[in-house]
Amino acid sequence: MNRVRFLPVDGSKDIERRKGEEREQVAHGGRRGAEVSASVSLELSSICRSEGRFPTSRECEEYVECVAENEEKGNSSINSYFYRCPTGPFHPTLARCVVQFQGQTCRSLESEALRLGKKERQGSLHRSPRHDRLCVGRLGFACASCTEVVVCAGQEAFLSTCASDMRCMSHDKFPGGVCYPRWPKEKCSCKASGQVMPDIYDRTTFLQCSGKDHFPRTFYCNNMHIFDPETLTCKAVPDVPACFATGVFPVEHACRWYYSCMPTGAGKWYQDYFLCPGNKVYNQAMAVCVDPQSLPEGIPCSSKRSKRLLSQDDLSASYCRRNDSEKPLTCPARIDHLAE
Repeated sequence: MNRVRFLPVDGSKDIERRKGEEREQVAHGGRRGAEVSASVSLELSSICRSEGRFPTSRECEEYVECVAENEEKGNSSINSYFYRCPTGPFHPTLARCVVQFQGQTCRSLESEALRLGKKERQGSLHRSPRHDRLCVGRLGFACASCTEVVVCAGQEAFLSTCASDMRCMSHDKFPGGVCYPRWPKEKCSCKASGQVMPDIYDRTTFLQCSGKDHFPRTFYCNNMHIFDPETLTCKAVPDVPACFATGVFPVEHACRWYYSCMPTGAGKWYQDYFLCPGNKVYNQAMAVCVDPQSLPEGIPCSSKRSKRLLSQDDLSASYCRRNDSEKPLTCPARIDHLAE
């Protein structure tokens, strides 16, 4: 037996009313989307009137990098790249990420406009303790290498890879460093396949090229090694004394080497290591590398005493590893051993 469902007399009106409400909601959503897009345009035009890093008006942790894409004077377009601090807010006066600060009221409003306006040009941030030294008394940002930028949260470093058409460089509008579309081509640029070159920012890092104008791959030397551009190997740092004062000092038993000491607070020191080119030795009085013949007799690294000492830096074996790899990879030519 068929069952017949009876509708109220005004049922058709209810259906039409519901359809009308749905059409209104769709229209309202379209208006809302238009409002968000307008908000993006308004915010970009109000923030990026010149190059630099600026806070946004929507979220405490967000900041924008305004980068001029066209190097023609008077006809430069400015692109906007929104980013988020790794662990805390962006300080509007210091123009850097901080752990916390006083006197600023942050509103965490809905961020749909920022998501629509954001352009992803860098890799995601990840914690990098080996770069914490770049966050000691610095400006909140630093170039870790030609292809990597450090964002500091207090004294903790977070690493991000630049986009393939950018390199990290110093810029007066971006204190510390920034991934930038125009960089000195004689630096950080690949000229040939198989090229291995030192990194201009970090002596423990070197770059390998897979082709001309390609984005270079970044390698790290093993711990307590630095890259020697003359031999294209990572050389082991000799034993050096513990730091006791601020300054730069020669390594008397390995004359090509010298080291620096910088206090980091709480009785701790940061120690860095350097290697003179060729057979030169470090002259502490002049703070430069010189020929050993130019040092007065009696100085530990003078020519009459340094022949044996100069050869001691050859104790170094060579190690390398990819910056983003947990497994051994094939090292570039003339890099002999690979660190796990």
